[in-house]
Amino acid sequence: MGKKNKKFKKTKHQNNLAELKSGNIANTPVRELTEDLEAKSEIIKKDATNNEEEELNRQYDYVRRDVLKLGLVISILVLIFIAIYFVSLKTSLLQTAGDWIYQISHFQIQ
Repeated sequence: MGKKNKKFKKTKHQNNLAELKSGNIANTPVRELTEDLEAKSEIIKKDATNNEEEELNRQYDYVRRDVLKLGLVISILVLIFIAIYFVSLKTSLLQTAGDWIYQISHFQIQ
């Protein structure tokens, strides 16, 4: 066969591609094996992400506690400031307390 005929000679690979495109090949062992491997890899990925999340949760559990404590302290301070504001509007307790602290501490303003 000459060089020209080698171009058009069908190889085994080309035959398999033609059969795949036409859909003549039923579930082959290779296809079943790849489907099983894909399913197993998805399960492994899910397990790995769950294990990583659990490990991070255990490793940085103190951060979650600290953030909750900080949020609680900030919200309590805000509530105290709001309460002081409304008390100062209705009474003169803060004014008298400020005058008393000024007299005790002996601040000098020029």
